[in-house]
Amino acid sequence: MPLAWGAHYAGLRYTAVSARLTADELAYIVDDCGARVFVTSPYKEDVLAEVTAATPNVEVRFSIGGELPDHAPFEDAVAAQSSEGDPDWVSGTDMLYSSGTTGRPKGVKRTLVPEPLGTAGSISAMAQFLFGSQPGGTYLSPAPLYHSAPLRFCMGYLGLGTTIIVMEKFDPEQSLALIESHGVTDSQWVPTMFVRMLKLDEEVRSRYDVSTLRAAIHAAAP
Repeated sequence: MPLAWGAHYAGLRYTAVSARLTADELAYIVDDCGARVFVTSPYKEDVLAEVTAATPNVEVRFSIGGELPDHAPFEDAVAAQSSEGDPDWVSGTDMLYSSGTTGRPKGVKRTLVPEPLGTAGSISAMAQFLFGSQPGGTYLSPAPLYHSAPLRFCMGYLGLGTTIIVMEKFDPEQSLALIESHGVTDSQWVPTMFVRMLKLDEEVRSRYDVSTLRAAIHAAAP
């Protein structure tokens, strides 16, 4: 999320990709989206040499959470920046890719509208007026952020002033535990997640107090 918000604050397009991609798949998206800055982690170290060689248009490469060859430490770059805002900043937007089931993944390049930074987006407005979400709530994202809905809902709820909890991997019981322990008020799911939670034993499901949850938003096909 800090990476997405950094690009958003800078008025840039940003592309999130799955950590499960092969070197060829990752290099294709990095090159196709026209990325000039690439940020990764040691988790992808086994394919980085191949990705680096195949993406010559990238101008700056960063590693987050550990050192990597030919990648500057992201944390050092952030620490060197000023914390002062700029009144002329405008909002950026995402450029996400399809799953590629009918060939190569296809990027959806949305128009960069020069709106002043802090302008409420459509998801923030929908959350507030349709679901009754309020600043100060807590939002749970149980899905990976390279998918459009999880990333955009997280960005929208953060813009509303909501605390965000992102699960590294969906687990039905852990989801219930997080709702209870963090007092989650809003969340966004897909039907398969509901099915997996309903398959938990009744004794397990009833173990957790989920009464704080006001909105369970869902999308996608069953």
